[in-house]
Parts: sequence; C-alpha cells; structure tokens
Amino acid sequence: MRILALPFIPSRTMLRVDEWLFQAMERHGTFLLRAAMGIVFIWFGGLKVLGLSPALDLVLKTTFWIPLPDFPTVLGFWEVLIGMCFLWRPALRWALIMLTFHMPGTMLPLVLLPAECYLTFPYALTMEGQYIIKNVVLISAALVIGGKLKIMEQEVHEDDPNQVTRLLEDCRRQTIAAGGSLLFREGPGLFLVCDGLVEVRRPGRDPYLLKSGEYIHYCGTYCDDQPAVIQVLRTTTYIQWEPVRERTAEPLSAA
Repeated sequence: MRILALPFIPSRTMLRVDEWLFQAMERHGTFLLRAAMGIVFIWFGGLKVLGLSPALDLVLKTTFWIPLPDFPTVLGFWEVLIGMCFLWRPALRWALIMLTFHMPGTMLPLVLLPAECYLTFPYALTMEGQYIIKNVVLISAALVIGGKLKIMEQEVHEDDPNQVTRLLEDCRRQTIAAGGSLLFREGPGLFLVCDGLVEVRRPGRDPYLLKSGEYIHYCGTYCDDQPAVIQVLRTTTYIQWEPVRERTAEPLSAA
C-alpha cells in the first residue's frame, strides 16, 4: 500500500494513521454527507420561505409560467422538506425522490436566462451561474447517498425481531480487526463481506480483494480441496453462511 512518506515520521506510524483515517472516513463519511445535504436544503429553503433569499429574483424570472401566486415560498417549503428527509435516515428514499424532481428545475436558468447566467457563453459564468452550477455537486452527493441506501436501510431493519431471528438461524455476523485471518476448509458455504476489506489467498491461485457487498464460495471444488485464507486488511464485519450447523471457519489470528 502506497502512502504519503514523511521523513520525520516513522513509516509504521504513518500506516496506522492512514488506516485510522480510512476507517473514520468509511464509518462517518455518509452520515456527514447526509447532514451537510440536510443543512444546506433547510437553510436555503428557509431563506426562500422568509423572503430573504438572494435567489428570489432569479426564481421568479425562471418560473413565471407556473400558475402559482407565491411559487418561491412553495419551492422553499419543498427544499426544507428535502433537507429534513436527508437528516432522518428512514426518509432518505423520499429525499432522493423529491430531489429528482427538484434538481432539473434548478438548472433551467442556464437555458431560459442565459444573459443572467453567462458573461461569455458557455464558459464565463456570472455569480448567478456559479450558484446554479454548484448543484452538480449536490446531484453527485445524492448519487453517493443513493448508492449506500440499501446498506443503510438494512441497518435500520436490523432491530426488527424477525430480521434478527433470520440472521441467527441462517447466518453469523461477526467482526474481525485489521491484521486478523480466517481459515476456511473444505465444505459448502459462503463468506460475505458486510463492511470492510479482505484478501483471499488460495493455494495455486493469485490473491484478490473482497470489498463490502462481495463474497466468496468456499467449497471443495472452488478451493481445490485446500483451505482458503481470508486476510483482513481493514476491520471487517462479515457473515458466514452454511447450509449445515457445523461451522468450518477457524480464526488464525486476531489483531
């Protein structure tokens, strides 16, 4: 693994700092992104509701064709609602749906009001144009959150007694620290990485990585009747599924 080398800091220390930073970003990044989206939409929407938004004039010029007497206020409430849905995790799906209808409208001034958005078309933007273009960042952030939606919804439903019962009956979810190893012997089953990063090492084959949401079958034919070693590169939560009750995973070491 290649990291930033500093002559006055030992490389082992840099590796530990690097690992801590990656784990912290992986653990908290999506939450902070949701919080930032929620705050921005509530703040900007609230300014429209109160009539204090500097974008009010631009909104009025763009939406003159909408037959609502006070559309900027309606738009403000819509944005506040989007922000609240981003902050409340069970409502994330609604936030993304509402944002899908909202974002195309925010880009309309680039087409309907070019004189307001460009000093020189198409590259020199006015302040209003820059205000609009920044929405591509919000769209990209929403796509990142949407990509994590299934995982977050699964985490929400883990408190459901029926869900917990099914996991206890069919699976075993455990966590192993970075540096640990697991040995899988011959037998039918599945190793699923819920969250983390591991390296699979099998005799006679090149090692390869398994990331969150990826899995490996560990059966006799797949592993050539020899044990497969799962080397844990980042602290990993995993599920070991087997159609029989006898477990075939053996811990080699733990960090």
